[in-house]
Amino acid sequence: MLQVLAKEEKLFYKEVKFLNDLDHPNIVRLKGISFQPLAMMLEYIYFDFKHFGCDGLHVHSLSDFLLQIDEFNCEGLCELVNHAAKEIINGLAHLHSKGIAHRDLKPANILISNQHYCTLSDNNEMVRQFELRPVACKLTDFGESRSLLVQTQTCVASKTNNVDRGTVVYEAPELFVREILLSGASISDFMLADIWALGMIVFSMINPSVKYPYRSEIRSAGSISSQDELKIFLSSLLRQKKLPLPDEKYIAQRATVWRGLEEIYRLCDNFDRHSRLSLREASNIMSRENKRVSTDLDVLHLKVSQTTAVQQFDQRLAAQLKDNVSEETPAKQLECALNNDGTNACAFLSVKIADAILSEVVAGSEFFTELPEAIEDTIWHLPQTINVHRDLHRLYDAMEAYVIIREHKIIMSSYDFSEELPFDDTVYSFEGRQKLHSKLCELGCNDFVATFTCEPLALTLGCRDGKPYMIDTHSVTFAPGKGEGENLSL
Repeated sequence: MLQVLAKEEKLFYKEVKFLNDLDHPNIVRLKGISFQPLAMMLEYIYFDFKHFGCDGLHVHSLSDFLLQIDEFNCEGLCELVNHAAKEIINGLAHLHSKGIAHRDLKPANILISNQHYCTLSDNNEMVRQFELRPVACKLTDFGESRSLLVQTQTCVASKTNNVDRGTVVYEAPELFVREILLSGASISDFMLADIWALGMIVFSMINPSVKYPYRSEIRSAGSISSQDELKIFLSSLLRQKKLPLPDEKYIAQRATVWRGLEEIYRLCDNFDRHSRLSLREASNIMSRENKRVSTDLDVLHLKVSQTTAVQQFDQRLAAQLKDNVSEETPAKQLECALNNDGTNACAFLSVKIADAILSEVVAGSEFFTELPEAIEDTIWHLPQTINVHRDLHRLYDAMEAYVIIREHKIIMSSYDFSEELPFDDTVYSFEGRQKLHSKLCELGCNDFVATFTCEPLALTLGCRDGKPYMIDTHSVTFAPGKGEGENLSL
């Protein structure tokens, strides 16, 4: 039950009319109103974490949900964030289709629920409902909304001069930055501002450890004690077209399972408001991300990785310890068995695999058929030759590895190396991924093979007959925390 003060009566009736006219699964439902006292009753929803191992823990808003999943480091919950974004986009699209701008979009004004399955007693039905809709999100708090049909007495036509009504860290620059401030705003202007707010909400979703956008910058500035001071400070950042600083904690998720969300965030928060992403385009990005693994690439699982030799050694040692309890030093009997330990060998493996591609693997249609066997052979046998010439406890870069391999005649060909990506951005960062993508597109115009180093990893990249490939000799995963395997991605 939400009770309102007399001075807010006009906004109250305005919100009641909005909610009464809206019927959508991503808009909160109005259950009833009271005239004495003046109040409205909305549907009561919450997200219950009992099916995620936390009985008795539940939250109501997206803001509280994000804080909670950060405590779990988002383990097993990344796809829920993706689905929540789809629901928010759908809800906002419905509002805009009705000629309504929300004007105060933020995580606190998005309700979240899983009641449609968490209360079910039939386990099979619960699983089915979870797979269909793992989380439900509903927009709420329409007190600041504006519609083409509902106008207050102080408004003239479809314009209003009272544009600064939302929560400032989610507000579009044109609503409060003096140099670009809108003197009169139409519903279309407010809808574009909603798109900016959506982008900031998505920023919060892919940075769940950051309570609100620009939090790090605000805390670093210090001595900001009022809303006016906050607006002045944010205005100074927005004039420089600075987006909020992300948290490094989730950099891997933003490069993988939340890749589409980061794209949506950056395209929504375009300082050129007329170039901001449309809701239809945002929805299309999320649909594309659903199919990213099945349609964008083929994955060939290799039979071995750098860790296979150690894993097999451990298994044999464990079996011998079990069978020879009386032996004093069973490990010594297996001492010579672990001579192909691939620990920290990725740079050597990458260089040797590149050499095999250039000198051993046949060209033409059989290339991708023969490539996996050549990779597996290198992973298994190269460490036997190279381990006596390297320190297993340190990492080597590609040039160091090449010099050692060449010096000991493990490869016979001489190669010229050129540095094609000399930048400091990490491979997971948005900027690093953009530069890598641009360079690969440039190099991919012709056949090539390269070693890509981003400590502590060294990967082999290449292109053959217009088809790019990536070889990772480590145990790898598609999404952080999900499964293991060794992959050749095409």
